[in-house]
Amino acid sequence: MSRAVEQGARLEYQSDFNAVVVFGTTPNHILHLLLSVFTAGLWLIGWLVVTITQREKRVLLEIDDRGKLVMTEPQRRR
Repeated sequence: MSRAVEQGARLEYQSDFNAVVVFGTTPNHILHLLLSVFTAGLWLIGWLVVTITQREKRVLLEIDDRGKLVMTEPQRRR
């Protein structure tokens, strides 16, 4: 767990035997909206690129029955 935080992750949820950590951040859409307004729309392409490439990645850390750490991506809700 501490190794994930050292790599820039933040803790989103923790219980006795599992935790969800999040790597990365989402774009600041208000900032990009203001940049788009002040540049008369020229920043829209940059905003699109940032929105596509800058994502959060969630990882589920679990302790299995044998005491080993298992890392998986949690299932998305639909």
